[in-house]
Amino acid sequence: MNKTKKEIESLLMPPAGISTSSNLRGSTSDCMIFTERPTTPENIKKYRKSTNLEPGKRYQNPKNVIDNEVLKLDTKTFGITSRQSDTNAAELLKQTPPNGIVGKLNFVKAENIYYTTKREPLGQVYTRHHQLPSKYTEGTPFGQVTKSQEDTAKNLLFPRITEAPSYADEMYKKSHGTYGVGEQKTRNYDWKIDPTKTTFGMKGKDIAFNGVSKNISDILTTSKEENGPLVVSSNVENFKDLGDTLGRPRNLGIGASTIPPETVFGRPSISIHETNLWGAAETIRGNYGDKRDDGTTVDDLGRSITPGFRNITTETRAYGVPSIRNDLPRIPHNKRSMADPMNYGDDASARELISPQDFSNLSIQPNDFHKPLSLDKIRHIFGAIGYNLPEDITQFIYDIASQGQGGCSIHQYRVVMNDYIYADETGNADDWLRANGFSRRK
Repeated sequence: MNKTKKEIESLLMPPAGISTSSNLRGSTSDCMIFTERPTTPENIKKYRKSTNLEPGKRYQNPKNVIDNEVLKLDTKTFGITSRQSDTNAAELLKQTPPNGIVGKLNFVKAENIYYTTKREPLGQVYTRHHQLPSKYTEGTPFGQVTKSQEDTAKNLLFPRITEAPSYADEMYKKSHGTYGVGEQKTRNYDWKIDPTKTTFGMKGKDIAFNGVSKNISDILTTSKEENGPLVVSSNVENFKDLGDTLGRPRNLGIGASTIPPETVFGRPSISIHETNLWGAAETIRGNYGDKRDDGTTVDDLGRSITPGFRNITTETRAYGVPSIRNDLPRIPHNKRSMADPMNYGDDASARELISPQDFSNLSIQPNDFHKPLSLDKIRHIFGAIGYNLPEDITQFIYDIASQGQGGCSIHQYRVVMNDYIYADETGNADDWLRANGFSRRK
């Protein structure tokens, strides 16, 4: 039966993936056209490391980014503003030497106003203006005259050694064991003989080679090709005899053994005649069988056979209690017992433990600064830190910060109070009060 090309293609399995409608035909030039990748959402961008590591950008903790967005901290200035001055820090640090005699005199005159300059003049002894008796100021000076002026402090610290004394070599031999080149090592033993003239050992048969036995000389000078005996260190031969040898048991130094080499020591784990014993292979493979040795079945393996303790239920609930007890009422932190290990779902997260908030050691949370408080509490808090403003000014700032809501937070009161303090320090307090509609009561 003949079929067309389209019918054959319809019978074939469709390609994998999702087909997209596009005007591109798949050419090389079409493949090089890239669409713009979607950007990271703003609520996730602050947690990305790539955002904080941009060149020229200051690293910020994600929690600080949230605070800046909610509290608008970038537009706030904390602290007490200083008074304006025409002199900046660069001019204070600038120290240019005066030019000319008049400039130097003016510089000295300007420096004389400092107490330290009068008390500690440059290049002179520190003076305390003490009036000492004449017996201390006239006649013999204090101290003791040195006996010799040749031993200066420089020579004592850096002596010039032209030739080492003879006793120095003996000291180095005793402390460091440093002997000269070709010098015989000696320990200054009190011998009854002269070691420089005495020859040790027994004399051989033939005296030759300046007192060396001739037969020993022949052994030392025999080459390896003549198959003569070789003189080696006994330590090497002992190491070879008692060391490990490939394919042979180790020599333990107890003499030759009469046991045949094919002897196997020990007792076999399982006899070759007992094939039904339980071994490690059966334990690993789990070859338990259908019945035990006493005839009972093993269908209860891994399950409880005690009535009332079987894990069989028709319910879908989970047994036990959850780790986080959201089902119990939360006890406030200031009333919760230190011995209570229960997690009520309000414990600090890992991020808060690593980067705790300010004032967290005082159990003060960031949202406490945004809770509305009464005028008496606001006056008490700011008065405790030294801001005791007049009664009418405090009431006026509180009314502006509350915006008619019946209460204001610490943050709202602090923002308005900072504006008033800045105006007061710059001498514009009355203008600020007048601009905000303040009128003093008569």
